[in-house]
Amino acid sequence: MHPNEKPSLDTVVEEAIRWHLAISGDDMDWERFTLWLDASPEHRTCYQEVAIADAGLIEARHKVLEAMEAQRAKIVAPSLFGYRALGIGAVAAVAAAVFTLPLLLHEPELVYTAGAQMHTVTLADGSQAVLAPHSRLTIKGADQGHMGLEGGAWFTIRHVPSRTLEIAAGPLVIRDIGTSFDVRVDGSLVRIGVTDGQVAVSSAELAKPLNLQRGKALLYNAAASFAETQNIDPSIPGSWRGGALRYQQTPLSLVALDLERYAGIRLGVPVELRDRRFTGILTVKDEEATKRDLAQLLGLTLVRDAGGDRLSASGR
Repeated sequence: MHPNEKPSLDTVVEEAIRWHLAISGDDMDWERFTLWLDASPEHRTCYQEVAIADAGLIEARHKVLEAMEAQRAKIVAPSLFGYRALGIGAVAAVAAAVFTLPLLLHEPELVYTAGAQMHTVTLADGSQAVLAPHSRLTIKGADQGHMGLEGGAWFTIRHVPSRTLEIAAGPLVIRDIGTSFDVRVDGSLVRIGVTDGQVAVSSAELAKPLNLQRGKALLYNAAASFAETQNIDPSIPGSWRGGALRYQQTPLSLVALDLERYAGIRLGVPVELRDRRFTGILTVKDEEATKRDLAQLLGLTLVRDAGGDRLSASGR
């Protein structure tokens, strides 16, 4: 092919499919993938369509399997009529899935979950979300611009002039135009920390949107109508990805929530200590050492009883 000749559409589609298949591998070349996306708007559009189509086909397959299982449940005895009914039902299910597929592609919804380990999600434009353990991310829209988060995630979002990303995080809506930030959602409690760029945060309970820039953090409690912003070390947000939890004037109750989510460590915090602030670093590879270190750094006692480990100011 001549250097100035544009590749055929079939070639671009094949390349997009290969990249989509490669993303789940451990040897994924993210640098080359990003260069390929940036080489042409056609590449980005094609890759996005491939990712959406794949998600739609997976959903259609689930519908077919559910329909087939429902037909099998109706068969009382293995008769010729029963097998014919199963065949007709399966064909009808496939037909329904085929006709439903365009609707799925029009407004797709992708759902990603993380179990005990982190999980990385890559958007069509190369942006990434690293899901914290026991978290869930929903992505909607043809441009993947609308998300819903339950749990925690680290976002690295590329700037796309035609799109403003929106993330529903508990009672808050976060709008981003290209930045890196950390979000943690625990019911009505939401924490946001920005490492690069800025985000806009809004809620029905806030008088006006808040703009959080690099080195800013927000602690929001909708149940208590409480919002607090603070200056932080920009390296703190997302530190959990490296196996360490870093804090700066964080309520002890939230530290305990993080220990359970990120390391499966359960630690009781009495009511009188929940608002006590903690600044420091906790490594979470050794459960016993983590609990002991936290107690010592705060000048508290680690108490063990039938109800589990808990912190105490009195030693009882």
